[in-house]
Amino acid sequence: MIRSLFILVFSLGFATPWTAFADPGSELRCASASDCPSWVAWLRTRTSSCTSFLVQEDVMATNYHCIPANVLHEGADCSEAIWFLFPTSDGHSTQKVECDRILHLSGPPNMDSMTPDFAFVRIKEKVKRRFPSLNRAGFADGQIYDIFRINPEEDGSGLLLRTPCKATQETVINPFFSADKSPVVTFANCLIRHGNSGSPILASDGTLRGILNAKTEMPTTDLVFATEQVRKVDSAHGTNFSCLQKDIVDSESPDKICEMPLDVESKHKMTTAMIEKKIA
Repeated sequence: MIRSLFILVFSLGFATPWTAFADPGSELRCASASDCPSWVAWLRTRTSSCTSFLVQEDVMATNYHCIPANVLHEGADCSEAIWFLFPTSDGHSTQKVECDRILHLSGPPNMDSMTPDFAFVRIKEKVKRRFPSLNRAGFADGQIYDIFRINPEEDGSGLLLRTPCKATQETVINPFFSADKSPVVTFANCLIRHGNSGSPILASDGTLRGILNAKTEMPTTDLVFATEQVRKVDSAHGTNFSCLQKDIVDSESPDKICEMPLDVESKHKMTTAMIEKKIA
């Protein structure tokens, strides 16, 4: 009987803000005019950029690690610290809106484990663009989900594009993603880059299921008998909206699985158990 052991030696990092820009008023372009959601915005600070999106007419979602340190607490006044640039799309012209106040934060994400990473902020004016609803249904194993991300370009502009990625449960790199409503999710062979932090993740029904927050570049060794083949696997990780606290998505309480411990020790135990199962 052939037994395959996948040994993963990986480098986990946040998708991270892009830090090459200082002007918060640069141009946002669409890779495809027919595939350019008007509710996705380029988050700009005086030193960096991320992706963000509307969840209410005056509320934006992004990552915790995209918020500048000087306003990184709930209730903080974020005016003159964060701006949101919306594209020309769906009959709307380019629109720039200033941040008003920090509403909800996940807490600092843990680089040594995998923890939720989100921020919800209020903006200074209501934006009249149609946006999808948040949904607690989670991510089904093997299903394709669309990530709408903004790439910082060399000319100083941002490029909004769609990337389809497959949700992959029960991987050694993210043993926490064991069910549709697990708090942190993983997408195999999903190429993202710096500046994509805070990208919305949509299901085929058009609902918002989560938010992109980290990437992994893994050298993967597949040992079959004495044969070794090494290849690089690009993966992405996100926060599952199924585990957001009550009243952010709706009036329902999160599923019990959202209470699972996400510390390093728990990750190590689950990874070890998964490897032992694979080689049994």
